[in-house]
Amino acid sequence: VQRPPGAGKSRALALLVLMYAAANPDSRVLWLAVQNVTLVSAAAELLSLVDTGTPLAAGLARLPALSAAETEPTPIDVQVKNVRGKRIVLMTMGVAAAESSRKWSPLPEWVPHFVVEDEMQQAKTVEAIMAQGLQPAKAYVLRAGDPQQTPGGAPTELSRSLRRYLDRMAGSHAAPVLRFAPAQEHFELR
Repeated sequence: VQRPPGAGKSRALALLVLMYAAANPDSRVLWLAVQNVTLVSAAAELLSLVDTGTPLAAGLARLPALSAAETEPTPIDVQVKNVRGKRIVLMTMGVAAAESSRKWSPLPEWVPHFVVEDEMQQAKTVEAIMAQGLQPAKAYVLRAGDPQQTPGGAPTELSRSLRRYLDRMAGSHAAPVLRFAPAQEHFELR
């Protein structure tokens, strides 16, 4: 999904994620972003679209970075030990990469069926690209962003090489691709 700022990408992503979760009661959705501010916005969109007290609302969680838990808290913030029963989990790529490498973390057991990579124009650091490589091969992946916005970190040769490798690997997987056609304003599963 590529749209300019303010075009409704976050709302469209939230709607799509909630529709997917409602249609697939046993599914798990991972929402990744480089920065916590993106996840705060995503959490607000999700919360504005679900009725509080419903199982879907109870299944929302954000695993904030330590600094974000204090400076940018959301009502759905949880500690990593409480992720097991959650259905839609938001986290930065840095948290995902760090938690996936810890032996005691429950995150590697929490395998998503659908992955949202939000504000992907910022995912140019090796850490961010490594988090993308941790995704299961058979998950739906939806990438969103605006290449005209601030690109985040300057890509290094290592990050470019890793990105090319992951793109080649993604092309070899049999997972379906979900495309959003902005001109027609519809989603298509291919």
